Amino acid sequence: RPDAQDGRRIPQAPGGPEVIRATDYVIDESNYNDRLVSYLPERGRGLVPRDMEAYPVGSYEGSVPYSAIKDKLPLIPWADMPELIRERVANKTQLSDMRNTFLDGKPMPYHPQGNSNFCWSYAAVHALEGQRMKNNLPYVPLSPHGVGCKIFNYSNRGGWSAKATAFIMREGAPPETHWPQQSWSRSHDNERTWQEAKKYRFTEGWIDYDAPDYDRDMTFQAVLSCLIWLNPIPADFNHMSHAVCLYDAVDAFPSLPATDPNRYGVRFLNSWKGWGDNGMGVLTKRLARPDNAVCPRAPVLSA
Repeated sequence: RPDAQDGRRIPQAPGGPEVIRATDYVIDESNYNDRLVSYLPERGRGLVPRDMEAYPVGSYEGSVPYSAIKDKLPLIPWADMPELIRERVANKTQLSDMRNTFLDGKPMPYHPQGNSNFCWSYAAVHALEGQRMKNNLPYVPLSPHGVGCKIFNYSNRGGWSAKATAFIMREGAPPETHWPQQSWSRSHDNERTWQEAKKYRFTEGWIDYDAPDYDRDMTFQAVLSCLIWLNPIPADFNHMSHAVCLYDAVDAFPSLPATDPNRYGVRFLNSWKGWGDNGMGVLTKRLARPDNAVCPRAPVLSA
Protein backbone atom coordinates (compact mmCIF):
# COMPACT_ATOMS: atom_id res chain seq x y z
CA ARG A 1 0.00 0.00 0.00
CA PRO A 2 1.18 3.63 -0.34
CA ASP A 3 2.66 4.67 2.97
CA ALA A 4 0.96 7.62 4.65
CA GLN A 5 4.27 9.31 5.43
CA ASP A 6 6.48 8.96 2.41
CA GLY A 7 4.11 7.83 -0.35
CA ARG A 8 6.12 4.74 -1.26
CA ARG A 9 4.94 1.19 -1.19
CA ILE A 10 5.84 -1.20 1.57
CA PRO A 11 7.83 -4.16 0.21
CA GLN A 12 5.97 -7.44 0.59
CA ALA A 13 7.87 -10.51 1.67
CA PRO A 14 7.45 -13.71 -0.31
CA GLY A 15 4.30 -15.45 0.82
CA GLY A 16 1.82 -12.64 0.46
CA PRO A 17 -0.23 -10.60 2.90
CA GLU A 18 -1.00 -13.54 5.19
CA VAL A 19 2.56 -13.32 6.57
CA ILE A 20 3.13 -9.57 6.40
CA ARG A 21 -0.04 -7.51 6.48
CA ALA A 22 -0.82 -5.01 3.75
CA THR A 23 -0.91 -2.31 6.44
CA ASP A 24 2.43 -3.23 8.03
CA TYR A 25 5.18 -0.63 8.13
CA VAL A 26 8.06 -2.94 7.21
CA ILE A 27 11.69 -2.10 7.96
CA ASP A 28 14.45 -4.11 6.31
CA GLU A 29 18.02 -3.47 5.17
CA SER A 30 16.86 -1.84 1.93
CA ASN A 31 14.73 0.89 3.50
CA TYR A 32 16.24 1.13 6.99
CA ASN A 33 17.66 4.63 6.48
CA ASP A 34 14.35 5.99 5.21
CA ARG A 35 12.07 4.41 7.79
CA LEU A 36 14.19 4.65 10.93
CA VAL A 37 17.44 6.58 10.75
CA SER A 38 16.01 9.63 8.99
CA TYR A 39 13.53 10.08 11.84
CA LEU A 40 15.92 9.62 14.74
CA PRO A 41 17.20 13.21 15.08
CA GLU A 42 13.60 14.45 15.25
CA ARG A 43 12.14 11.81 17.55
CA GLY A 44 12.84 10.91 21.13
CA ARG A 45 14.73 7.72 21.77
CA GLY A 46 17.27 7.16 24.57
CA LEU A 47 18.81 3.70 24.49
CA VAL A 48 22.41 3.73 25.71
CA PRO A 49 24.28 1.20 23.54
CA ARG A 50 26.57 -1.06 25.50
CA ASP A 51 30.22 -0.01 25.54
CA MET A 52 31.81 -3.31 24.64
CA GLU A 53 35.09 -2.41 26.38
CA ALA A 54 33.51 -1.14 29.57
CA TYR A 55 30.73 -3.72 29.57
CA PRO A 56 31.87 -6.90 27.81
CA VAL A 57 29.31 -9.47 26.77
CA GLY A 58 28.30 -11.70 29.66
CA SER A 59 25.41 -14.08 29.00
CA TYR A 60 24.65 -12.61 25.57
CA GLU A 61 24.07 -16.00 23.97
CA GLY A 62 22.67 -17.64 27.07
CA SER A 63 25.48 -19.57 28.78
CA VAL A 64 24.95 -20.42 32.43
CA PRO A 65 22.43 -17.77 33.51
CA TYR A 66 20.20 -18.47 30.53
CA SER A 67 20.08 -22.17 31.36
CA ALA A 68 18.06 -21.36 34.46
CA ILE A 69 15.55 -19.48 32.31
CA LYS A 70 15.43 -22.27 29.76
CA ASP A 71 14.29 -24.74 32.43
CA LYS A 72 11.08 -22.74 32.90
CA LEU A 73 10.54 -21.13 29.51
CA PRO A 74 8.61 -23.38 27.08
CA LEU A 75 10.95 -22.96 24.13
CA ILE A 76 9.28 -23.68 20.81
CA PRO A 77 11.31 -25.79 18.35
CA TRP A 78 12.18 -23.86 15.20
CA ALA A 79 10.40 -26.45 13.06
CA ASP A 80 7.10 -25.81 14.88
CA MET A 81 7.14 -22.02 14.67
CA PRO A 82 5.69 -21.48 11.17
CA GLU A 83 2.56 -23.51 11.87
CA LEU A 84 1.98 -21.91 15.29
CA ILE A 85 2.38 -18.43 13.81
CA ARG A 86 0.10 -19.37 10.93
CA GLU A 87 -2.61 -20.50 13.40
CA ARG A 88 -2.40 -17.21 15.30
CA VAL A 89 -2.65 -15.22 12.08
CA ALA A 90 -5.61 -17.26 10.78
CA ASN A 91 -7.51 -17.03 14.07
CA LYS A 92 -6.57 -13.37 14.65
CA THR A 93 -5.17 -14.19 18.07
CA GLN A 94 -1.87 -12.34 17.90
CA LEU A 95 -1.30 -9.61 20.46
CA SER A 96 -1.60 -6.98 17.73
CA ASP A 97 -5.01 -8.42 16.77
CA MET A 98 -6.14 -8.04 20.38
CA ARG A 99 -4.82 -4.50 20.51
CA ASN A 100 -6.64 -3.52 17.32
CA THR A 101 -10.08 -4.27 18.82
CA PHE A 102 -9.50 -4.15 22.58
CA LEU A 103 -11.51 -1.01 23.37
CA ASP A 104 -14.96 -1.86 22.08
CA GLY A 105 -13.62 -2.64 18.62
CA LYS A 106 -11.11 0.20 18.60
CA PRO A 107 -7.32 0.00 19.09
CA MET A 108 -5.72 0.39 22.47
CA PRO A 109 -3.73 3.66 22.32
CA TYR A 110 0.01 3.95 22.76
CA HIS A 111 2.07 6.64 24.45
CA PRO A 112 4.42 8.89 22.42
CA GLN A 113 7.58 9.81 24.33
CA GLY A 114 7.90 13.28 22.80
CA ASN A 115 11.47 14.57 22.83
CA SER A 116 12.38 12.70 26.00
CA ASN A 117 15.12 10.06 26.19
CA PHE A 118 12.77 7.62 27.95
CA CYS A 119 12.14 5.10 25.15
CA TRP A 120 13.29 2.38 27.56
CA SER A 121 10.57 3.16 30.12
CA TYR A 122 7.96 3.46 27.36
CA ALA A 123 8.89 -0.02 26.09
CA ALA A 124 8.41 -1.53 29.54
CA VAL A 125 5.11 0.25 30.25
CA HIS A 126 3.75 -0.72 26.84
CA ALA A 127 4.60 -4.33 27.73
CA LEU A 128 2.69 -4.01 31.01
CA GLU A 129 -0.34 -2.57 29.24
CA GLY A 130 -0.09 -5.41 26.71
CA GLN A 131 -0.04 -8.02 29.47
CA ARG A 132 -3.04 -6.42 31.14
CA MET A 133 -4.84 -6.48 27.77
CA LYS A 134 -3.99 -10.16 27.30
CA ASN A 135 -5.47 -10.90 30.72
CA ASN A 136 -8.63 -8.92 29.81
CA LEU A 137 -8.09 -6.38 32.58
CA PRO A 138 -9.68 -2.93 32.25
CA TYR A 139 -7.68 -0.46 30.20
CA VAL A 140 -5.88 1.98 32.47
CA PRO A 141 -3.45 4.31 30.65
CA LEU A 142 -0.17 4.27 32.54
CA SER A 143 2.60 6.87 32.60
CA PRO A 144 5.98 5.77 31.20
CA HIS A 145 7.25 9.29 31.93
CA GLY A 146 6.58 8.77 35.61
CA VAL A 147 8.73 5.63 35.59
CA GLY A 148 11.61 7.35 33.79
CA CYS A 149 11.49 10.46 35.99
CA LYS A 150 11.48 8.42 39.19
CA ILE A 151 14.36 6.17 38.16
CA PHE A 152 16.71 9.03 37.19
CA ASN A 153 15.37 11.77 39.48
CA TYR A 154 13.91 13.80 36.62
CA SER A 155 17.11 13.72 34.58
CA ASN A 156 16.29 13.20 30.89
CA ARG A 157 18.67 10.27 30.47
CA GLY A 158 18.83 7.22 28.29
CA GLY A 159 18.78 3.73 29.77
CA TRP A 160 17.71 0.14 29.16
CA SER A 161 14.24 -1.37 29.08
CA ALA A 162 15.32 -4.08 31.55
CA LYS A 163 16.01 -1.34 34.12
CA ALA A 164 12.49 0.05 33.74
CA THR A 165 11.04 -3.47 33.87
CA ALA A 166 12.83 -4.23 37.14
CA PHE A 167 11.56 -0.95 38.62
CA ILE A 168 7.97 -1.72 37.56
CA MET A 169 8.19 -5.15 39.17
CA ARG A 170 9.15 -3.46 42.46
CA GLU A 171 7.27 -0.16 42.45
CA GLY A 172 4.72 -0.35 39.62
CA ALA A 173 3.78 2.19 36.96
CA PRO A 174 1.57 5.16 37.92
CA PRO A 175 -1.71 5.66 36.05
CA GLU A 176 -1.96 8.89 34.11
CA THR A 177 -4.61 10.11 36.57
CA HIS A 178 -1.78 10.36 39.09
CA TRP A 179 1.08 11.21 36.71
CA PRO A 180 -0.06 12.84 33.43
CA GLN A 181 1.61 11.80 30.19
CA GLN A 182 4.97 13.50 29.46
CA SER A 183 4.77 15.54 32.68
CA TRP A 184 7.99 16.65 34.39
CA SER A 185 6.22 18.06 37.43
CA ARG A 186 7.68 16.91 40.75
CA SER A 187 4.27 17.36 42.36
CA HIS A 188 3.25 13.92 41.04
CA ASP A 189 6.05 12.15 42.90
CA ASN A 190 4.26 11.48 46.17
CA GLU A 191 3.19 8.60 48.37
CA ARG A 192 -0.35 8.55 46.98
CA THR A 193 0.96 8.15 43.42
CA TRP A 194 3.23 5.24 44.25
CA GLN A 195 0.64 3.50 46.38
CA GLU A 196 -1.62 3.58 43.33
CA ALA A 197 1.24 2.42 41.08
CA LYS A 198 1.55 -0.79 43.13
CA LYS A 199 -1.66 -1.95 41.46
CA TYR A 200 0.09 -1.94 38.07
CA ARG A 201 3.09 -4.24 38.27
CA PHE A 202 4.55 -7.39 36.81
CA THR A 203 4.82 -10.19 39.35
CA GLU A 204 7.17 -12.53 37.49
CA GLY A 205 8.91 -13.09 34.20
CA TRP A 206 11.63 -14.81 32.21
CA ILE A 207 14.49 -12.48 33.03
CA ASP A 208 18.22 -13.05 33.34
CA TYR A 209 18.75 -11.65 36.84
CA ASP A 210 22.38 -12.77 36.87
CA ALA A 211 23.25 -10.16 34.25
CA PRO A 212 23.27 -6.36 34.77
CA ASP A 213 20.59 -4.18 33.19
CA TYR A 214 22.64 -3.44 30.09
CA ASP A 215 23.22 -7.14 29.35
CA ARG A 216 19.91 -8.88 30.06
CA ASP A 217 19.40 -10.77 26.88
CA MET A 218 17.46 -13.69 25.45
CA THR A 219 18.22 -15.84 22.44
CA PHE A 220 16.15 -15.07 19.36
CA GLN A 221 14.46 -18.45 19.70
CA ALA A 222 13.38 -17.50 23.22
CA VAL A 223 12.13 -14.10 22.02
CA LEU A 224 9.99 -15.69 19.29
CA SER A 225 8.71 -18.34 21.72
CA CYS A 226 7.58 -15.69 24.20
CA LEU A 227 5.81 -13.75 21.46
CA ILE A 228 4.03 -16.85 20.13
CA TRP A 229 2.92 -17.55 23.72
CA LEU A 230 1.49 -13.99 23.75
CA ASN A 231 3.98 -12.23 25.99
CA PRO A 232 5.00 -8.68 24.93
CA ILE A 233 8.72 -8.04 25.30
CA PRO A 234 10.56 -4.80 26.14
CA ALA A 235 13.58 -4.90 23.85
CA ASP A 236 16.63 -2.75 23.06
CA PHE A 237 18.07 -2.30 19.57
CA ASN A 238 21.53 -0.80 19.33
CA HIS A 239 21.22 -0.26 15.58
CA MET A 240 18.67 2.50 16.18
CA SER A 241 19.65 3.51 19.75
CA HIS A 242 16.07 2.81 20.68
CA ALA A 243 13.90 0.54 22.82
CA VAL A 244 10.48 -0.72 21.76
CA CYS A 245 7.88 -3.27 22.84
CA LEU A 246 7.76 -6.44 20.73
CA TYR A 247 4.24 -7.76 20.08
CA ASP A 248 4.19 -10.54 17.46
CA ALA A 249 6.41 -13.11 15.85
CA VAL A 250 6.14 -12.74 12.05
CA ASP A 251 6.77 -15.50 9.52
CA ALA A 252 8.23 -12.97 7.09
CA PHE A 253 10.06 -15.18 4.59
CA PRO A 254 8.35 -18.60 4.43
CA SER A 255 10.53 -19.70 1.50
CA LEU A 256 13.44 -20.01 3.95
CA PRO A 257 13.88 -23.11 6.13
CA ALA A 258 12.02 -23.06 9.45
CA THR A 259 15.36 -23.37 11.25
CA ASP A 260 16.78 -20.23 9.62
CA PRO A 261 16.41 -17.25 12.03
CA ASN A 262 16.36 -14.92 9.00
CA ARG A 263 12.94 -16.33 8.15
CA TYR A 264 11.32 -14.49 11.06
CA GLY A 265 10.55 -10.89 11.88
CA VAL A 266 9.02 -9.12 14.86
CA ARG A 267 6.09 -6.73 14.96
CA PHE A 268 6.67 -4.00 17.53
CA LEU A 269 4.96 -1.06 19.19
CA ASN A 270 6.99 2.15 18.98
CA SER A 271 6.81 5.33 21.08
CA TRP A 272 6.98 7.89 18.26
CA LYS A 273 3.86 9.94 17.59
CA GLY A 274 2.27 9.39 14.19
CA TRP A 275 4.71 6.67 13.15
CA GLY A 276 4.03 3.46 11.23
CA ASP A 277 0.70 1.66 11.38
CA ASN A 278 -0.87 3.17 14.51
CA GLY A 279 2.54 3.07 16.16
CA MET A 280 3.48 -0.39 14.93
CA GLY A 281 6.07 -1.67 12.47
CA VAL A 282 7.87 -4.88 11.50
CA LEU A 283 11.62 -5.51 11.71
CA THR A 284 13.01 -8.32 9.56
CA LYS A 285 16.16 -10.44 9.24
CA ARG A 286 19.16 -9.25 11.26
CA LEU A 287 17.34 -6.06 12.25
CA ALA A 288 14.76 -8.14 14.13
CA ARG A 289 17.15 -9.55 16.73
CA PRO A 290 17.27 -7.39 19.87
CA ASP A 291 20.53 -6.66 21.65
CA ASN A 292 18.81 -6.90 25.03
CA ALA A 293 15.41 -8.34 25.93
CA VAL A 294 13.40 -9.44 28.95
CA CYS A 295 10.00 -11.10 29.14
CA PRO A 296 8.00 -9.89 32.15
CA ARG A 297 4.60 -11.53 32.59
CA ALA A 298 1.82 -12.18 35.11
CA PRO A 299 0.59 -8.65 35.91
CA VAL A 300 -1.21 -7.91 39.17
CA LEU A 301 -4.73 -9.13 38.50
CA SER A 302 -6.67 -7.15 41.10
CA ALA A 303 -6.42 -3.73 42.70
